[in-house]
Amino acid sequence: MRGIQGEPIATSRAGQRLASAPAERRAHARIGIRQHCVLVTADARLQGWIRDISLGGMLVELPLPVTSYRLAEVQGVDVPDLGWVAVERRWSAGPRLGLRFRAPARARDIAEALMAKA
Repeated sequence: MRGIQGEPIATSRAGQRLASAPAERRAHARIGIRQHCVLVTADARLQGWIRDISLGGMLVELPLPVTSYRLAEVQGVDVPDLGWVAVERRWSAGPRLGLRFRAPARARDIAEALMAKA
């Protein structure tokens, strides 16, 4: 399997995507998942899906393009049965947001729990 720029994409034994961008840009391996979540901003709570996760952050997908929400600052992500984790928005494109964990120690627990479910 090849990524956007032709680089190989790593996969797990179950065939799930581990990385979706050039390896030199990633500090941590990513694991593809589909986990319901709530994106928390200063003025809204939006239903979404975590599409991939690493020890450094996550990719969240919303039902509509991000620009249609006029989002205030992203504060965190609430993951059912695991809790809330503080994040900051790094980028967005279409319905997807790239989020980086603000508190790596707390985020590590959630990331590892989600990775174990994948």
